[in-house]
Amino acid sequence: MTGAGSAGVRRAARWGCAVLVALLWLPALIFAAGILVARVTGCGATEAGPEPCLVAGIDIGHRLYAMTMMGWVVVGLSPVMLASLVLAAVLVVRRLVRRRAAGRAYPTSRP
Repeated sequence: MTGAGSAGVRRAARWGCAVLVALLWLPALIFAAGILVARVTGCGATEAGPEPCLVAGIDIGHRLYAMTMMGWVVVGLSPVMLASLVLAAVLVVRRLVRRRAAGRAYPTSRP
């Protein structure tokens, strides 16, 4: 495919890939947020089960437990997450090389 239509397809593919990568990394972000909340509130977050954790009069122990258990999902997804990082690095380097080859290198500050 060439022409204006292929640019739209490429743009849609990039957005689709970005959404998939965001969904892939979502459990890691939830896990990190759970650990952060546990540290800030001083609540225990263990695998033994939810513990009572009162924050502003609301027990967030079960929610905190669910957030920290996302760590197990992260363990299962870690090979795919690593592959996404490697692929992203390869794509960035490829794009930089193509820009330089096309003579559209990023501007540098010259007097």
